[in-house]
This record gives sequence, structure tokens and C-alpha cells, in this order.
Amino acid sequence: MSELTKRYPDRDAIRAAVDRPWEDVPTPELGEGAFVRVGVMSAGDRDSFEALCDEQGKANQTANLLVRCVVDPTTSTRMFTDEDAVWLGAEKSAIWQIRAYRAAITLNTINAGALETIAKN
Repeated sequence: MSELTKRYPDRDAIRAAVDRPWEDVPTPELGEGAFVRVGVMSAGDRDSFEALCDEQGKANQTANLLVRCVVDPTTSTRMFTDEDAVWLGAEKSAIWQIRAYRAAITLNTINAGALETIAKN
């Protein structure tokens, strides 16, 4: 890219940018026609997820990721609190969660090797 075509967004442009894509994941286990919207985590949520993996390893990893990635489709804000991971992991079906988890790791560019490294450290 030449110097003439580079663009450096300012603070306001960065703040206004829509930079967190999402994917609607079918979840028929939650009812006919049901979907959950899985989105890209904020940097803070990503850091807290990685810190939690450092502390807990793989324990409840699926639910801990999903509470940070499932968003309300009307507001694009998180649907769950961090604390919701307890009941989500203990009480709800793994089937739809695995489907949503796969979308979350793809959207958030998390690979299995990275998760293993986080869990080991």
C-alpha cells in the first residue's frame, strides 16, 4: 500500500466503527426456528476469558466463552453475565452450545492450540 492510500482513523472514527461481526447460529434445541447470535468479543472480554482459562483450564470453557460471545440481536450487547456460565454449563444442552462454540472460536480467531496453551499456562 502506498503512502498516498493509507488512512489513519482518528479516535472518533475508531469508536464509531462497527468492527464486531456476528453469526446467527441455529439452535432448534431451544425451540422451533430458534437461533442465537454469536459475536466477536470485546478486547476486555477476550482478556477476561483468557485469564479465566489460565485459572480454571478447560473447566466450563464452552459456557465461559459463550457468555462473552452470545449477544442480544436487537442491541448487540452481551446477553449473559459472566456468572451465567455456571448454570449455562451445568443445566443447558451441550448440543446447541457446541454449535455456538464453534462459531465463537471461528469469529474470534481462537484455535485449539491457543486454548491448549492458555489452559497449560
